Amino acid sequence: MSPEVLVALISLAGTVTVAVLSYLGTLRGARQAQREATALIAWRLQQLEDKVNRHNSLVERTFRLEARVDQAEQRLSRMGPGA
Repeated sequence: MSPEVLVALISLAGTVTVAVLSYLGTLRGARQAQREATALIAWRLQQLEDKVNRHNSLVERTFRLEARVDQAEQRLSRMGPGA
């Protein structure tokens, strides 16, 4: 085997090694970014669920309050004016 071919093969092996290592590094980085994005989405979804739960609680309390006001108005109307 001629020295030129040997040098070319060594160079090729180095290039392939660098390419494979670069690919593995990129793959690892992409997976890490995906995990972080998934964690952020899960956190934001939890925050949204908490906010919706607080809103729903407020709506339920408002409905109960409106029902009590209606009952009080009915009692007052049965008592008649000036009572």
